Amino acid sequence: MKVLYADEFRKRFHKLPAHIQGLYHKQEDIFCADWRDSRLHVKKLVD
Repeated sequence: MKVLYADEFRKRFHKLPAHIQGLYHKQEDIFCADWRDSRLHVKKLVD
């Protein structure tokens, strides 16, 4: 799965502390592997 980033997200993301960025990357890796993983608490949008 490919994740697209808005320019505003990129600007603000790089200003976050390194440990927060690490947490995000961990969640993103889980999401890309399986978006239904129970650790993510993802809700289905629409059928």
